[in-house]
Amino acid sequence: RKITEGVARLNRIVSSLLTYTRPLQLNSHPVRFAELVEETIAFFEIGLERAHKNINVERHFPEADLVCRMDPEQFQQVILNVLQNATQAMPEGGTIDATVDTAETPSGSTAMLCISDTGVGMSSEVRERLFTPFFTTKEDGTGLGLVTSKKIIEAHGGFIAVESQPDQGTSFTISLPQ
Repeated sequence: RKITEGVARLNRIVSSLLTYTRPLQLNSHPVRFAELVEETIAFFEIGLERAHKNINVERHFPEADLVCRMDPEQFQQVILNVLQNATQAMPEGGTIDATVDTAETPSGSTAMLCISDTGVGMSSEVRERLFTPFFTTKEDGTGLGLVTSKKIIEAHGGFIAVESQPDQGTSFTISLPQ
């Protein structure tokens, strides 16, 4: 059993490393942003129910369609990674808030996704190292999830920001050009 678990962990590390080091091949096309986020959250909630996690996901989506040119599979990976991190930050349960909105910037209209949790939060030291390859606070983590997510977001012309305080939860904001 220990050998099987060890091999599975090594496989995850190697797969994550390969994903991180390979150049991204985006298959971009116009996508309804809120619809993609909703589908991804619904899929994620199935796993929460199976694992009997006491986590509630609240959604705040605009009525108007937001269309972004993106690779939906790659972007779903980003959303799932942030949701998974939020879940791990709330071992006793809590709430994840997913908000889709727009903002006007000097470079044009931007679609934004903010995923916030009511978890343990992070110290400033952890926040500073968050996007450093192989940095992890998890025993079974690879330290490549958020690094890869940032790479995918930047390949789409977007950016990711994090706000967090110990014992006050964490918010990740992802911005993409519309």
